[in-house]
Amino acid sequence: MRNRGCVYVDRVGEREAGVAALDHYAARYRHHDREGWRALFEAGAVRRDGEAVAPGEVLRAGWRLEYHREPWDEPDVPDDLPILFLDDDIVAVAKPAGLPVTPGAGCMDRSLVALARARIDPEARPVHRLDRGTSGVVILALNAPAAAALSRAFRSRSVDKRYLARVQGADIPDILVIDVPVGPVPYPPLRPVAGARPDGRPAWTDVRVVGRDPGRDQAVVEAHPRTGRPQQIRIHLAWAGHPLVGEPLYGPGGLPRPVVPGTRPPVSGDIGFALHAWQLEVAHPRNGALLHLVAPPPEGLAGSDGG
Repeated sequence: MRNRGCVYVDRVGEREAGVAALDHYAARYRHHDREGWRALFEAGAVRRDGEAVAPGEVLRAGWRLEYHREPWDEPDVPDDLPILFLDDDIVAVAKPAGLPVTPGAGCMDRSLVALARARIDPEARPVHRLDRGTSGVVILALNAPAAAALSRAFRSRSVDKRYLARVQGADIPDILVIDVPVGPVPYPPLRPVAGARPDGRPAWTDVRVVGRDPGRDQAVVEAHPRTGRPQQIRIHLAWAGHPLVGEPLYGPGGLPRPVVPGTRPPVSGDIGFALHAWQLEVAHPRNGALLHLVAPPPEGLAGSDGG
Protein backbone atom coordinates (compact mmCIF):
# COMPACT_ATOMS: atom_id res chain seq x y z
CA MET A 1 0.00 0.00 0.00
CA ARG A 2 1.37 3.41 -0.95
CA ASN A 3 1.04 6.02 1.77
CA ARG A 4 0.90 9.82 1.69
CA GLY A 5 4.49 10.50 2.66
CA CYS A 6 5.59 11.94 5.96
CA VAL A 7 7.51 14.75 7.65
CA TYR A 8 9.90 13.48 10.33
CA VAL A 9 10.69 16.13 12.94
CA ASP A 10 13.90 15.86 15.00
CA ARG A 11 14.95 18.14 17.83
CA VAL A 12 18.72 18.07 18.19
CA GLY A 13 19.79 17.25 21.75
CA GLU A 14 23.13 17.50 23.49
CA ARG A 15 24.00 13.95 22.43
CA GLU A 16 23.50 14.70 18.71
CA ALA A 17 25.14 18.14 18.80
CA GLY A 18 28.48 18.30 17.01
CA VAL A 19 27.61 15.49 14.59
CA ALA A 20 27.40 16.05 10.85
CA ALA A 21 23.81 16.05 9.60
CA LEU A 22 24.46 13.20 7.16
CA ASP A 23 25.98 11.04 9.91
CA HIS A 24 22.99 11.70 12.16
CA TYR A 25 20.36 10.71 9.62
CA ALA A 26 22.27 7.70 8.28
CA ALA A 27 22.48 6.32 11.83
CA ARG A 28 18.94 7.21 12.92
CA TYR A 29 16.85 6.26 9.87
CA ARG A 30 17.97 3.07 8.17
CA HIS A 31 15.49 2.93 5.30
CA HIS A 32 18.26 4.54 3.18
CA ASP A 33 21.97 3.81 3.09
CA ARG A 34 24.54 6.58 3.39
CA GLU A 35 24.61 7.38 -0.32
CA GLY A 36 20.83 7.41 -0.41
CA TRP A 37 20.82 9.97 2.38
CA ARG A 38 23.42 12.04 0.58
CA ALA A 39 21.13 12.19 -2.46
CA LEU A 40 18.22 13.27 -0.24
CA PHE A 41 20.28 16.07 1.29
CA GLU A 42 21.28 17.24 -2.17
CA ALA A 43 17.59 17.25 -3.17
CA GLY A 44 16.73 19.47 -0.20
CA ALA A 45 14.69 16.85 1.68
CA VAL A 46 16.21 17.81 5.06
CA ARG A 47 15.42 21.36 6.19
CA ARG A 48 15.82 23.76 9.10
CA ASP A 49 13.61 26.84 9.25
CA GLY A 50 12.57 26.13 5.67
CA GLU A 51 16.14 26.08 4.37
CA ALA A 52 17.92 23.00 3.03
CA VAL A 53 20.56 21.50 5.33
CA ALA A 54 23.92 20.53 3.85
CA PRO A 55 25.09 16.94 4.50
CA GLY A 56 28.27 18.13 6.23
CA GLU A 57 26.58 20.79 8.33
CA VAL A 58 27.38 20.30 12.03
CA LEU A 59 24.26 20.01 14.21
CA ARG A 60 23.69 22.28 17.18
CA ALA A 61 21.61 21.54 20.28
CA GLY A 62 18.10 22.93 20.02
CA TRP A 63 17.84 22.83 16.24
CA ARG A 64 14.52 21.63 14.84
CA LEU A 65 15.06 19.56 11.71
CA GLU A 66 12.47 18.32 9.23
CA TYR A 67 12.95 15.43 6.84
CA HIS A 68 10.32 15.48 4.09
CA ARG A 69 9.92 11.89 2.97
CA GLU A 70 8.14 11.21 -0.31
CA PRO A 71 5.28 8.63 -0.41
CA TRP A 72 6.47 5.03 -0.35
CA ASP A 73 5.05 1.52 -0.56
CA GLU A 74 4.61 0.17 2.95
CA PRO A 75 5.35 -3.50 3.67
CA ASP A 76 2.51 -5.98 3.84
CA VAL A 77 1.76 -6.41 7.56
CA PRO A 78 -1.23 -7.87 9.39
CA ASP A 79 -3.80 -5.17 10.09
CA ASP A 80 -6.57 -6.94 11.99
CA LEU A 81 -7.33 -5.24 15.34
CA PRO A 82 -9.81 -7.25 17.45
CA ILE A 83 -11.26 -5.00 20.17
CA LEU A 84 -10.99 -6.45 23.70
CA PHE A 85 -12.51 -3.48 25.55
CA LEU A 86 -13.92 -0.09 24.52
CA ASP A 87 -15.52 2.81 26.34
CA ASP A 88 -15.26 6.62 26.26
CA ASP A 89 -11.79 6.63 27.81
CA ILE A 90 -9.81 3.66 26.51
CA VAL A 91 -9.68 0.94 23.93
CA ALA A 92 -7.78 -2.32 24.31
CA VAL A 93 -6.95 -4.30 21.19
CA ALA A 94 -5.22 -7.59 20.38
CA LYS A 95 -2.18 -6.61 18.32
CA PRO A 96 -1.02 -9.18 15.76
CA ALA A 97 2.67 -10.06 15.56
CA GLY A 98 4.38 -8.08 12.81
CA LEU A 99 2.34 -4.88 13.23
CA PRO A 100 4.35 -1.98 14.75
CA VAL A 101 2.57 -0.01 17.47
CA THR A 102 3.92 3.33 16.26
CA PRO A 103 5.27 4.23 12.81
CA GLY A 104 8.43 2.28 12.06
CA ALA A 105 9.90 -0.58 10.06
CA GLY A 106 8.67 1.14 6.89
CA CYS A 107 5.11 1.40 8.21
CA MET A 108 3.26 4.65 8.82
CA ASP A 109 -0.39 4.33 7.77
CA ARG A 110 -0.17 0.62 8.64
CA SER A 111 0.86 1.01 12.26
CA LEU A 112 -1.43 0.13 15.17
CA VAL A 113 -1.84 3.78 16.13
CA ALA A 114 -2.75 4.88 12.60
CA LEU A 115 -5.20 2.01 12.17
CA ALA A 116 -6.83 2.65 15.57
CA ARG A 117 -7.24 6.34 14.77
CA ALA A 118 -8.80 5.55 11.42
CA ARG A 119 -11.11 2.76 12.62
CA ILE A 120 -11.89 3.46 16.28
CA ASP A 121 -11.17 7.01 17.45
CA PRO A 122 -9.04 9.80 15.96
CA GLU A 123 -7.79 10.65 19.48
CA ALA A 124 -6.39 7.17 20.19
CA ARG A 125 -2.88 7.27 21.63
CA PRO A 126 -0.75 4.44 23.03
CA VAL A 127 0.31 4.45 26.69
CA HIS A 128 2.73 1.52 26.42
CA ARG A 129 4.51 -0.45 23.72
CA LEU A 130 4.99 -3.98 22.46
CA ASP A 131 7.81 -4.98 20.13
CA ARG A 132 6.73 -5.31 16.52
CA GLY A 133 7.19 -9.09 16.76
CA THR A 134 5.16 -9.44 19.98
CA SER A 135 1.41 -10.05 19.80
CA GLY A 136 -1.25 -9.39 22.43
CA VAL A 137 -2.93 -6.75 24.58
CA VAL A 138 -2.28 -3.08 23.82
CA ILE A 139 -4.17 -0.25 25.55
CA LEU A 140 -4.74 3.12 23.91
CA ALA A 141 -6.16 6.16 25.68
CA LEU A 142 -8.92 8.13 23.97
CA ASN A 143 -8.44 11.42 25.80
CA ALA A 144 -5.71 13.33 27.63
CA PRO A 145 -6.82 12.60 31.24
CA ALA A 146 -6.97 8.86 30.51
CA ALA A 147 -3.55 8.98 28.86
CA ALA A 148 -2.04 10.74 31.88
CA ALA A 149 -3.59 8.33 34.40
CA LEU A 150 -2.56 5.22 32.48
CA SER A 151 0.96 6.52 31.88
CA ARG A 152 1.33 7.03 35.64
CA ALA A 153 0.10 3.50 36.25
CA PHE A 154 2.70 2.01 33.90
CA ARG A 155 5.50 4.15 35.34
CA SER A 156 4.61 3.18 38.91
CA ARG A 157 4.50 -0.55 38.05
CA SER A 158 0.85 -0.85 39.16
CA VAL A 159 -0.01 -2.70 35.94
CA ASP A 160 0.16 -6.50 36.06
CA LYS A 161 1.33 -8.07 32.77
CA ARG A 162 1.50 -11.77 31.89
CA TYR A 163 3.11 -13.09 28.71
CA LEU A 164 3.23 -16.48 27.05
CA ALA A 165 6.40 -17.49 25.24
CA ARG A 166 7.71 -20.56 23.44
CA VAL A 167 11.32 -21.12 24.41
CA GLN A 168 14.13 -23.42 23.41
CA GLY A 169 14.91 -26.28 25.79
CA ALA A 170 12.27 -28.61 27.22
CA ASP A 171 14.51 -29.01 30.29
CA ILE A 172 13.80 -25.50 31.56
CA PRO A 173 13.06 -25.56 35.33
CA ASP A 174 9.42 -25.42 36.39
CA ILE A 175 10.00 -22.06 38.10
CA LEU A 176 12.62 -19.39 37.38
CA VAL A 177 13.15 -16.03 39.03
CA ILE A 178 15.48 -13.92 36.88
CA ASP A 179 16.78 -10.65 38.33
CA VAL A 180 19.55 -9.75 35.89
CA PRO A 181 19.99 -5.97 35.35
CA VAL A 182 19.35 -4.63 31.85
CA GLY A 183 21.11 -1.73 30.17
CA PRO A 184 22.69 -0.59 26.90
CA VAL A 185 25.42 -2.87 25.55
CA PRO A 186 27.69 -2.32 22.53
CA TYR A 187 26.42 -3.71 19.24
CA PRO A 188 28.79 -2.81 16.41
CA PRO A 189 28.32 -1.84 13.68
CA LEU A 190 25.00 -0.41 14.93
CA ARG A 191 24.17 1.66 17.98
CA PRO A 192 24.04 0.03 21.44
CA VAL A 193 21.02 -2.16 22.19
CA ALA A 194 19.47 -3.33 25.46
CA GLY A 195 21.09 -6.39 26.98
CA ALA A 196 22.12 -8.06 30.23
CA ARG A 197 24.55 -5.77 32.00
CA PRO A 198 25.79 -6.04 35.62
CA ASP A 199 25.59 -2.28 36.16
CA GLY A 200 22.31 -1.87 34.29
CA ARG A 201 18.91 -0.99 35.70
CA PRO A 202 17.26 -3.57 38.00
CA ALA A 203 15.05 -6.01 36.11
CA TRP A 204 12.99 -8.89 37.46
CA THR A 205 10.98 -11.55 35.62
CA ASP A 206 9.12 -14.51 37.17
CA VAL A 207 8.86 -17.50 34.81
CA ARG A 208 6.85 -20.71 35.15
CA VAL A 209 6.47 -23.58 32.72
CA VAL A 210 2.93 -24.20 31.47
CA GLY A 211 3.69 -26.86 28.86
CA ARG A 212 6.60 -28.91 27.49
CA ASP A 213 7.27 -30.19 23.98
CA PRO A 214 10.13 -32.73 24.34
CA GLY A 215 9.86 -33.79 20.70
CA ARG A 216 10.99 -30.35 19.57
CA ASP A 217 13.02 -29.64 22.72
CA GLN A 218 10.82 -26.63 23.48
CA ALA A 219 8.53 -25.39 26.24
CA VAL A 220 5.76 -22.85 26.71
CA VAL A 221 6.22 -20.54 29.68
CA GLU A 222 4.33 -17.76 31.39
CA ALA A 223 6.55 -14.74 31.99
CA HIS A 224 5.56 -12.16 34.58
CA PRO A 225 7.79 -9.06 34.29
CA ARG A 226 7.80 -7.05 37.51
CA THR A 227 9.82 -4.31 35.84
CA GLY A 228 9.50 -2.91 32.33
CA ARG A 229 12.93 -2.72 30.74
CA PRO A 230 13.26 -2.80 26.94
CA GLN A 231 13.21 -6.39 25.59
CA GLN A 232 13.34 -7.60 29.21
CA ILE A 233 11.66 -10.98 28.71
CA ARG A 234 13.70 -11.77 25.61
CA ILE A 235 16.95 -10.82 27.34
CA HIS A 236 16.17 -12.69 30.56
CA LEU A 237 15.17 -15.93 28.89
CA ALA A 238 18.23 -15.84 26.64
CA TRP A 239 20.40 -15.18 29.72
CA ALA A 240 18.87 -18.24 31.39
CA GLY A 241 19.84 -20.39 28.40
CA HIS A 242 16.30 -20.65 27.02
CA PRO A 243 15.91 -17.99 24.30
CA LEU A 244 12.59 -17.55 22.55
CA VAL A 245 11.97 -19.86 19.63
CA GLY A 246 12.76 -17.76 16.56
CA GLU A 247 14.72 -15.17 18.57
CA PRO A 248 16.69 -13.17 15.97
CA LEU A 249 18.92 -11.08 18.24
CA TYR A 250 19.64 -12.35 21.74
CA GLY A 251 21.85 -15.31 22.52
CA PRO A 252 23.99 -16.64 25.39
CA GLY A 253 24.27 -14.36 28.37
CA GLY A 254 21.33 -12.21 27.27
CA LEU A 255 23.55 -10.38 24.80
CA PRO A 256 23.20 -9.77 21.05
CA ARG A 257 24.71 -12.51 18.97
CA PRO A 258 27.86 -11.66 17.00
CA VAL A 259 27.13 -10.15 13.61
CA VAL A 260 28.05 -12.44 10.74
CA PRO A 261 30.26 -10.52 8.26
CA GLY A 262 28.48 -9.75 5.02
CA THR A 263 25.00 -10.20 6.49
CA ARG A 264 22.41 -7.72 7.72
CA PRO A 265 22.73 -7.27 11.51
CA PRO A 266 19.56 -8.39 13.31
CA VAL A 267 17.82 -5.69 15.35
CA SER A 268 15.36 -5.74 18.25
CA GLY A 269 12.49 -4.82 15.90
CA ASP A 270 12.90 -7.97 13.80
CA ILE A 271 10.07 -10.48 13.99
CA GLY A 272 9.78 -14.27 14.08
CA PHE A 273 9.94 -15.03 17.81
CA ALA A 274 7.08 -16.48 19.86
CA LEU A 275 6.01 -13.96 22.53
CA HIS A 276 2.44 -12.97 23.35
CA ALA A 277 1.12 -10.35 25.81
CA TRP A 278 -1.58 -12.64 27.15
CA GLN A 279 -3.12 -10.81 30.13
CA LEU A 280 -3.04 -7.29 31.51
CA GLU A 281 -4.64 -5.89 34.66
CA VAL A 282 -4.91 -2.15 35.26
CA ALA A 283 -7.21 0.24 37.12
CA HIS A 284 -9.64 2.08 34.87
CA PRO A 285 -8.40 5.69 34.55
CA ARG A 286 -11.80 7.22 35.37
CA ASN A 287 -13.50 5.00 37.96
CA GLY A 288 -10.63 2.88 39.32
CA ALA A 289 -12.35 -0.42 38.54
CA LEU A 290 -9.86 -3.22 37.89
CA LEU A 291 -9.79 -4.19 34.21
CA HIS A 292 -8.67 -7.73 33.40
CA LEU A 293 -7.85 -7.88 29.70
CA VAL A 294 -7.09 -11.14 27.89
CA ALA A 295 -5.89 -11.66 24.31
CA PRO A 296 -6.33 -15.29 23.21
CA PRO A 297 -2.90 -16.76 22.39
CA PRO A 298 -1.97 -17.58 18.79
CA GLU A 299 -1.26 -21.04 17.46
CA GLY A 300 1.89 -22.43 19.03
CA LEU A 301 1.18 -20.84 22.40
CA ALA A 302 -2.36 -22.15 22.93
CA GLY A 303 -3.23 -25.55 24.29
CA SER A 304 -1.20 -25.32 27.49
CA ASP A 305 -2.71 -24.73 30.93
CA GLY A 306 -1.69 -21.10 30.38
CA GLY A 307 -3.67 -20.78 27.13
